[in-house]
This record gives sequence, C-alpha cells and structure tokens, in this order.
Amino acid sequence: MNNTIERIDIGVSLADAELESYYYNKDKNNLIIKIKNWEGKIIEFIFFDLVMFLDRGGNFIMDFCRNKSRTEFFQEALEKTYEKIPLNIPYKLFQFLDISDETYLEIICEDFQFKIIK
Repeated sequence: MNNTIERIDIGVSLADAELESYYYNKDKNNLIIKIKNWEGKIIEFIFFDLVMFLDRGGNFIMDFCRNKSRTEFFQEALEKTYEKIPLNIPYKLFQFLDISDETYLEIICEDFQFKIIK
C-alpha cells in the first residue's frame, strides 16, 4: 500500500471476508455495511453523514482503509457537495479493498464506527 492509504485496525482480520449487506438510512443519512469475516464473525460498520457511496464489485474483502488522497471519486463528491470547495472539509474517503488490493467499496462520509454483532 502506498503512503496515502492508511490501514484501519478494527481488532479482527478482514482477510477473506465477504460482503453480507449494505443499507442506506435516509432519515439519519447513515450507511450500514455488514461484513462476514473468515471466522464467521459479522462486523457492522456505520458511516455517518454520508456524501457518496460506490460499490465497484469484487470477490473477497481483504482490508479496510482510509485513503488520504484526492481521488477522482472524492473530487467528484466534493464538487457535488460544495459550490466552492473549502480548504478544510470534514469528509474522509474510506475504502474496503479486495484480494488484489483494488477498491471494492468506497465511502465518503464524516466518520464511522463499527461493532462485532455476531
């Protein structure tokens, strides 16, 4: 991984994990993603103040990261959100990477939390 991508340690491995589901709650503007890891544990991620989400498809999820660079996707989201993009923005780009270190899911939001639910 390059230095603009920061791996996020959630305490359990996501290697060979599978996407179980995702759900957008319009009232709360939250995205809920459920991932099943190789041990059968379900990890629920909640992304707050969602700006944009993209499912690029993939096989197995291998990692969860924050991408600190201004990708084309991130720039597009900022242009749709702001008339004039400010210097300091609260939004971050989170990514789930697949087995080839390619982007599987991309989430632009203010913050997230996770919990192991099973």
